[in-house]
Amino acid sequence: MADEFRRQLRERVLIFDGAMGTSIQDRNLSPDDFQGKDGCNELLVLSRPQVIREIHASFLEVGCDAVETNSFGANRLVLGEYGLAERAYEINRAAARLAREVAADFSGPGQPRFVVGAMGPGTRLPSLGQIGFDDLLAMYTEQARGLLDGGADVLLVETCQDLLQAKTALIGCQDAMAAAGAARPLMVQVTLEATGTMLLGTELGAALTALERYDVDAIGLNCATGPQEMMEHIHFLNRHSRKAISCLPNAGLPRMEGGRARYLLTPEEFADYHRHFV
Repeated sequence: MADEFRRQLRERVLIFDGAMGTSIQDRNLSPDDFQGKDGCNELLVLSRPQVIREIHASFLEVGCDAVETNSFGANRLVLGEYGLAERAYEINRAAARLAREVAADFSGPGQPRFVVGAMGPGTRLPSLGQIGFDDLLAMYTEQARGLLDGGADVLLVETCQDLLQAKTALIGCQDAMAAAGAARPLMVQVTLEATGTMLLGTELGAALTALERYDVDAIGLNCATGPQEMMEHIHFLNRHSRKAISCLPNAGLPRMEGGRARYLLTPEEFADYHRHFV
């Protein structure tokens, strides 16, 4: 599947799924669904696997080529906030297995469906001395190992706010692949603030220069702003990136209503932006 993903990436636009977090939020789950770990969406792959299966299936039913695993915060650091640090490998493996099972149901001749192992930025920034390189590397290596063992076709380091964090995560992914003898496509996505830079002030050109040196298949942007604010940055990547480009914006800048984030773009408006990007 790794070779097939790369082949298709060279030939056409691959469509990824929508937002896992808001899809879970729309289910109005109870604290019991989270086994008392309210807010730990990643635990649902163990406590309510059918919910996650249904969300993956909802995206594949409408034609998405790939689904991202429910593992954005499934690293030892974030899970430790819920007393689940020791279950990081287990949760990542389960997340990938769930997605793999659903993807297999929707795959057919000429239309493979890919499983993308999603890894978020964690909650501590190494450039600010909040976590050391060795601890961060071990965290990402463990997470990547679980996703690979669960059957992920691709590894995605996303929502990167700190360039050092992104580089460390890529090294962790490469270490995990080398240990497993399982080469997989690798993607990285940074997140840019309304200021036009990453959280710590890194400009996109500097991030691109640093990340292109790694053996990655795609470099792109996700989260943070809506597609309008991404426009200039995607044009920059189009002019300068030697890698494939990924673009996964929010549906506009969120507005908090009743304690929940509400995204204001309509599906039609969101689709129009993506037509422009394509």
